[in-house]
Amino acid sequence: MMRRASIAAIAVLAAALAAGCPGKAGPAGDDTGPAAASRTPAEVVDAGQRLVESWRQAWEVRAVDGLAPLYSQDLDVVVVAQGVAYLGWTAVETYLSTTIGAAKEIHIQLADVQVVALDDGAAVVTASITRDASDGVTTISERGALTLAIRSRPDGTWVIVSEHYSYPRTAG
Repeated sequence: MMRRASIAAIAVLAAALAAGCPGKAGPAGDDTGPAAASRTPAEVVDAGQRLVESWRQAWEVRAVDGLAPLYSQDLDVVVVAQGVAYLGWTAVETYLSTTIGAAKEIHIQLADVQVVALDDGAAVVTASITRDASDGVTTISERGALTLAIRSRPDGTWVIVSEHYSYPRTAG
């Protein structure tokens, strides 16, 4: 239960960061304000960037078996896609299989990728995302935001513990 609370706290913090919460402005000359250099270690930034690029590539080749090792495969993993939450690995895997299985082609572009360490072994990755998915007849284009809460495993690999993907509603 404590672990689920920790993951929920990471997800809430990740959502706050993705929403663009401003940094605390410090006194003149203080390096705690929003313009301060990132304190996220380079190895965490590299790990987050590699993970999100692997995620993007696996989506594009429509490979659930390529996505699976990128996620924490336990009861605590959560994916929120356009307001629907999939809780636990079984639900997440079903969502991935269903979504990927319905597409003949998927193209994803990520921009403005940011990786911010939350604590030792935890970070959040945010990006602007454009996803084009086609069933062979109709192509749907979505432009929105992606947030991944990630954590490191004892072996040094990083996995997704929470994913949130959303895009603005179109009129109609």
